[in-house]
Amino acid sequence: MLMWDGCTLPLVSLVSEDEQNAYLDVQKGGECPSEKKRPSTIMLQRKGDCEVSVELYASAEGLKQDAIQASATYTKSGCTLPGAH
Repeated sequence: MLMWDGCTLPLVSLVSEDEQNAYLDVQKGGECPSEKKRPSTIMLQRKGDCEVSVELYASAEGLKQDAIQASATYTKSGCTLPGAH
């Protein structure tokens, strides 16, 4: 289950062979106060040892067209980025 923006969503995941990307497919069910906010697909991309990029897509078609609904980059707690002091 994923909790995001007031939604609780059931997921199925798939990790790429190189383990750099993961795709989370949002399944039917769960709770979401606004279907407009409900993502269809979530892509996680590892960016080195300290960061991950998260992109949410409203539909599988949006993923194909790179139409990102929302995105963010997160840094692992306690991790020092290269070049940071």
